[in-house]
Amino acid sequence: MAFAQRYPEIFDGIIASAPGFALPKAALAEAWDTRAFSRVIQTPGAAGFDVSRLHTAFNGVQLKLVHEAILDACDADDGLRDGMVADVDRCTDPKVLAQLRGKICPAGGATAGCLSLTQIDALVESMRGPLGSAGQALYNRWFWPSGIDSPAWRVWKIGSEDGQVPPLNVVLGGQALASVFSTLPVMLPPGPQALADFQMGLDFDSAAAKVQAVVAPFRHSAWEDISARSTDLTRFKARHGRLMVPHGESDPVFSLADTLDWFDQLNRREHGRAGEFARVFPVPGMCHCSGGPATTEFDSLAAMVDWVEHGRAPDRLEASAGPGTPWPGRTRPLCPYPQVARYRGNGDPEKAENFACAP
Repeated sequence: MAFAQRYPEIFDGIIASAPGFALPKAALAEAWDTRAFSRVIQTPGAAGFDVSRLHTAFNGVQLKLVHEAILDACDADDGLRDGMVADVDRCTDPKVLAQLRGKICPAGGATAGCLSLTQIDALVESMRGPLGSAGQALYNRWFWPSGIDSPAWRVWKIGSEDGQVPPLNVVLGGQALASVFSTLPVMLPPGPQALADFQMGLDFDSAAAKVQAVVAPFRHSAWEDISARSTDLTRFKARHGRLMVPHGESDPVFSLADTLDWFDQLNRREHGRAGEFARVFPVPGMCHCSGGPATTEFDSLAAMVDWVEHGRAPDRLEASAGPGTPWPGRTRPLCPYPQVARYRGNGDPEKAENFACAP
C-alpha cells in the first residue's frame, strides 16, 4: 500500500494482502482487546492482572461455541449453509448476540461447556473496537470472525490454548505501540507482563493523540511515517497501476472492516470507478494471511499478471480449502468487494463453478 501511495512508479501491479496500512491505530485495538479479555479472568477487587493467565479467558470448547453461534446467525445470509460467512455486512451484533445468549451457562457463570455473561461482554467490546472518551472510534470495528475457534485467531487475542505462546497482541502490539507508534516513545522493561501492564494503564485519548503527535526531535508523527491508508492513488492510477487486496474475514490483527471502509472511501473519490484499478477480495474464515476454516489457497499473482499484461481484470479468484480445514478440496470463488459468492442453486456446492459473484 505504501508503494502504491508513495512510490507509484516502481511497480505496475501490487498485491497487498491483509494490509497493515493503519498499524498505529491497530495497535490501539490490540491494547483495547487486552483490556477487554482481561476482565474475563480478573478476580473482583483484586489488584493487577496476570497476563500469563489470559489464555484461560476462553477454552477451545467455548470458542467453538462462539464459532457455532456466528454460523447459526449468519451462515445462510449468502444463500447457502456451508460453514462459511461470505456476506459479512449482514452479520450484525443483534443476530450474533441472539445466538450467544442461548449458550450462556445456566447460573451465568462460566464452565467449560458454556459461556458466561462476562465472556460475551468481552467479545462485544472487542468487536466494537477501541473508543475514545467521547465514544469516537480510534480504529475500526471488527466483523464477527467465523474463524474465531482457530489457533490463528486466539494466539493474537489471548495466546495459545496451552499458554506456551503469550498473546501476540501483547508482545508485538504492546511493544510497538510503546516504542514505535507513540511520540515520544516509551521504553518498557522486557517481558509480556510489563507490556500488558502498559496496555492496561493506557488512557486511550492520550494514546491516540501520541500516534498523531509531532514532538522534537522527531519531525513527523508515527501516523505520518508508518500509515499507508491514503485514498489518493492518483499517480498510481495515472501509470495504469493495478492493486489487489486479499484480506481474511477473520483476521485478528488488521480489521477487514477497516480495509472495506478504505475501499469505500477510495471508490467515492474515484466516482464509483475504483474497481477499474483496485479490488479488495475478502476471504471468508481466513485469519491473518492464512489459517482458519477457509479457502486460503489461491493464485493472486497469476491474476495480477493477467490484469497488468493483458488487461483482464480479475472478476473472481478461485480458491481451495487445504487439508487442515473442515472441507479439504472445497473450492470457492473469492469475489471483489462488494460482491460475495452466492450458490447458483444447483450443482455440487463443494465446487466453485456452481457459485456466482453477485451483490
